[in-house]
Amino acid sequence: MKNTFLIIPFLALGMVSCSDGMGGIPLITVDSIQINGESIGRNILYPIPMNATVRVFTTLEAYDGTLSSFNTEVNYGENEVSGYQKAIEFEKDVVSDDLTNLKEGVLRFKDGVVKTNVAVETIAPSTKDTLKLRFYLNTDDKGTKEELVFKIVSKSHREND
Repeated sequence: MKNTFLIIPFLALGMVSCSDGMGGIPLITVDSIQINGESIGRNILYPIPMNATVRVFTTLEAYDGTLSSFNTEVNYGENEVSGYQKAIEFEKDVVSDDLTNLKEGVLRFKDGVVKTNVAVETIAPSTKDTLKLRFYLNTDDKGTKEELVFKIVSKSHREND
């Protein structure tokens, strides 16, 4: 009988913690990362060789309301890189042509979109520095930011073996 009473408070605590703790904040989930076409899972600690092609696959989700915009920013160290350095792949039927600017890394979503997938591609710098990818996701009244920071090395991980 004592064991039953001990389990009940933990079950109640579990139910409270499983409720929507996001508070309606949109969510950016990094699904996978590719370096020069090779999947590295979600390992941002993987050393990136200079001039490598980096692709990040994401899932964007609104928990309260609908998605309104997704912006990307690419930095080499502390310097923002102009728009031509990034490419974005997305589901065409969820993105509005109005106010979408692919060169600047900006997507505007059609009304009613609550979840979609986006892939962002860029080139790592040609110097031993860092590559920073920042993603900004907004709903009608809330926003979130995700930042990935990669260390750039002179040789690929395979060449170091």
